[in-house]
Amino acid sequence: MKVGPCGLSGGLRTNRVTTVRPGQVVTVVFDEIIDHPGYFRIAFDPAGDAALGPPIWNGAAFLNPASVEVLVDHIANPSGLTHGEVPVTLPDIECDGCTLQLIQVMTDKPPFDGADDFYYQCADLRLSRPAPLGGPPPAPPPPTTAQSTTSGASAEDAMKQVFLLGSAIPFLFSLACGSSKPSSLAYVANNNASSVSVFRIDPGTGMLALLDTVITAPGGATYCEFHPSGKFLFVSGEFSNVLSAYSIDARGMPALIAGSTVPTRLNPHNLSLDPAGRFLYVANTSDNSVSGFRVAPNGSLTEMAGSPFASGITPYEIKVADSGKFAYTANRDSDDVSIYSVDANTGALTTIAKQSVGCKAAPCGPRAIEFAPSGAFAFVPNRFSNDVTVFSVNTTSGALTPIQGSPFAAGTDPRSAGADPSGRYLYVPNTTSGDVSAFSIDAKTGALAQIAGSPYPAGAGPLSIEIDESGRFVYVPNSGSNDVSVFRIDGATGRLATVGKVSTGASPFSIALR
Repeated sequence: MKVGPCGLSGGLRTNRVTTVRPGQVVTVVFDEIIDHPGYFRIAFDPAGDAALGPPIWNGAAFLNPASVEVLVDHIANPSGLTHGEVPVTLPDIECDGCTLQLIQVMTDKPPFDGADDFYYQCADLRLSRPAPLGGPPPAPPPPTTAQSTTSGASAEDAMKQVFLLGSAIPFLFSLACGSSKPSSLAYVANNNASSVSVFRIDPGTGMLALLDTVITAPGGATYCEFHPSGKFLFVSGEFSNVLSAYSIDARGMPALIAGSTVPTRLNPHNLSLDPAGRFLYVANTSDNSVSGFRVAPNGSLTEMAGSPFASGITPYEIKVADSGKFAYTANRDSDDVSIYSVDANTGALTTIAKQSVGCKAAPCGPRAIEFAPSGAFAFVPNRFSNDVTVFSVNTTSGALTPIQGSPFAAGTDPRSAGADPSGRYLYVPNTTSGDVSAFSIDAKTGALAQIAGSPYPAGAGPLSIEIDESGRFVYVPNSGSNDVSVFRIDGATGRLATVGKVSTGASPFSIALR
């Protein structure tokens, strides 16, 4: 599979094509069969595969041609056989003959003239707005002796493209819609109990059943976030100013990784990883900074050079864009959002700009930032002005521009926001009013409109929100009533129906799904 752009000379597009929505998040899964140093890259061509050229060696590094639309770059390939699961946001366009390409860039075969430096795989796609979320079930993989007669799409089922063509092939590549599989486990960080409660999710109702509670490192369990592989859980502790990494065993229980508790700066809160899971960032609310860490293959953490990185005043949330190129902090007490570029090799953050949230009556108090699945819009709840600022996002420069009509009224003290996987609905927990505001999102402009029945009652002090990958259920931890509210989403209208509540430890701040 060393012939570009899709692995086989003269390969042709087949009729086995995956149809998904524009802007939908899919997961590219791959397994390396022959160990080579280097990295992986995921790219997209809306009109066939002619534009999917490989990187070019300039004497010091591989650089992508300007004509290639790279979705995720420099996906880590540590020593040993690599397993990767990378969420990818597809472009927000419609196309009938588009191609998703995964290549392996090898750095052990100088002189890097392109003759022996790349392995190629592709999947044939159609992006259509009426497409249902999810897709057909995967077909079983072909025998290891099978031979491909097409471009990278092969003749196998396109929703779960599996390439297993013999020992000479360097990796297996599969493509799955991230929204087609419901989450099975939920992890709740109980801040005042310094613990994480683990729940099993009923696939039919979405209700939670407690499996066990794990005591975390002393000093609070404030926010938790999963590694894209699902193998590691990271937990911040605001009272002890630490960040800890946990491996997940076969039962789904977290176990502290030896030596993985690392210091942050004052009061670490929200966490965010880059799409490839190489870099982890935490917002230090009382230090006006962001700590950045490199994530090792075993989940352990090492603070990166240059960390911490300056933010605005009182940053509560850091969020890395799905492209991995930019990161953003919501700065509560400077009423703005810091915009950073992310160094693809080191993870270091460089401030590009600060964008005012522009609420109707200062102080605004921006408390979080959420992106539409398409990446085209950003939503910032302002806890003091009780509204949500909506920005259009320039995915090339990272710039934010307030849309017409922004901000949009929410409940009292909105502190987080969650967009459903389809990108049609936004849900905002309001901490003081104890409810959840529900909005429809205009696909073209990003404008918000309250959904009938909104706001929906939650518990006391809802602080954060999580929506499962199937887009059917919403989970809201209530820090004042020590429980989690569970809602079902009406896919046609966006309305919420209460499923129930489940008790947690003391002061649940956040929830992560797996």
